[in-house]
Amino acid sequence: MILCSELANGLGNNTIHNPKDSEKYVHIALFCVAAMIFAGVAFVMGLPGGDTNGKDTYNVITRLARTLTYTLSRTPGQPVLDYCNYVFRSLGGNFAVQAWFVVVSAAGVTALYKLVRELGGAYPILAVLTLALNPFFLTHVGGVGDFAVSNSLLIISLLFASRAKPSTAGLALALAIGCRLVFCLYVIPVSVLVVLAAHAKGASVRQCVRVGATAVGVAALLSIIEYGPSFSFWGRDLLHNLAFQG
Repeated sequence: MILCSELANGLGNNTIHNPKDSEKYVHIALFCVAAMIFAGVAFVMGLPGGDTNGKDTYNVITRLARTLTYTLSRTPGQPVLDYCNYVFRSLGGNFAVQAWFVVVSAAGVTALYKLVRELGGAYPILAVLTLALNPFFLTHVGGVGDFAVSNSLLIISLLFASRAKPSTAGLALALAIGCRLVFCLYVIPVSVLVVLAAHAKGASVRQCVRVGATAVGVAALLSIIEYGPSFSFWGRDLLHNLAFQG
């Protein structure tokens, strides 16, 4: 009887069947599958990829590497994307450039699954497929376009906001804005979501206001740092193409 009781307790405490662990394995599997699919797309497309602006974006990287001079592929620019491309190309050539696109994009679709799941969505995998199989998203995964990376960083920001983590949410949003300036508009849903998440955890009104202001402040400060040098040089001319970046 004692042996049977110990066996029962052991099986009951078996972490292999822990739902949280099972969910973690799903996330890992989803990330790996997405990364393999995106890596295949990147391999087939090569650089600069299928984006119409891809060649100009790639020229920014090569010019940085040769002369350490930053130019714009088009206004208003995408400083985070351009400098990350430059760093990874310097470290590992075109392979490293495509690798970081693949990793961030796979992290984005995995974050979308988590976000939909945590917000109570019944079929998060459908949301993942809708994003991951979007032709525009796939095109930018395989090249140097900004759509896949910027949207992935935005989704990661929303995920942290839903967990009431304002600083991390603001950081991820600022990185997304650094890839696509019009994403500054998403400071509204990110700040609202982080306030609602804090309120759901029992935060007071003052605490809710504080977390919302923190998310906005971090995103705004880092975005100013990202685009400040470009604005100081090009001024308002930097905004000429803004309406066509959405």
